[in-house]
Amino acid sequence: METITSSALTAVLLVGLMVLPVASENLSKQEEPSSFERPENNIKSSTVTRGPESFVKEVSTALDDFKVNISGDGSEASLEDGVSRIKTSKEPGKTVRTLKTSEGLYKEVERYDREVTKVSTPRGELKVKIEDGRKTTSFEGVNRSEVERVKASLKQKFQKKLDELNKRDNYTRELDSQENIKGEDEETYSIGLEVQPDTSEGEGEYVEIENNANNSVDISGWRIEDDSQTSFTFENATLEAEDSIKLYTDYNETEHNWDRVLAVWAESGDTAYLYDRKDNLVEKQSY
Repeated sequence: METITSSALTAVLLVGLMVLPVASENLSKQEEPSSFERPENNIKSSTVTRGPESFVKEVSTALDDFKVNISGDGSEASLEDGVSRIKTSKEPGKTVRTLKTSEGLYKEVERYDREVTKVSTPRGELKVKIEDGRKTTSFEGVNRSEVERVKASLKQKFQKKLDELNKRDNYTRELDSQENIKGEDEETYSIGLEVQPDTSEGEGEYVEIENNANNSVDISGWRIEDDSQTSFTFENATLEAEDSIKLYTDYNETEHNWDRVLAVWAESGDTAYLYDRKDNLVEKQSY
């Protein structure tokens, strides 16, 4: 009985060892992240440049570099990593897509009247053109069968990289659209600030907030700060049109009182910062 048990145990261990590498390999493949699926996790730098009729965004991650350039009626997008670079260029009536790798170059050109596919390698160049329903093929080089083989390999890589580039491009344009909508929805104000830092004058020091617009503004939840980040948040307050309110540091006979024994505003110089309830800086004033 003991011999049978030991043999069975050995068999189980052997089966387990055979299965384990496969399971580990599948697990590692499932957990491997891509730069598109989680771009925010590995971004090294990101810049955006806007003009009257242009938008350029460049993103560098730990895995690749992405760039999109939109201007007038045309646009360009590219994605480059350590082994390949894919680029698309679009203008009215014409689209060009190019993949460059160590194997060679794969290029597609689409126009309203024809389509051209070109593969360039050290062994030769193969071109396929479709125009008016007719297909023509030309080759220049030393080994056509080798170029045909490379073409099949490059076409697979081209489609995979193109899908990734299009996803990244659409993702970027969607974010840009959301930012534009957000910008359009943000309220604009015409607010002035003035600080009176002398504690011995009148009712003591205060900061005055002035509404220079012809409509009232609810500033409940708005926050005043100084350079040392000493802050006060308004609970219930409204700035009437072309009117102002004063926030005193320590003057009980007023609606808006910081109720602080120590002074807030340094007589030698300070800055007042006014933030709205969304934490956007509305106005600042230095003295």
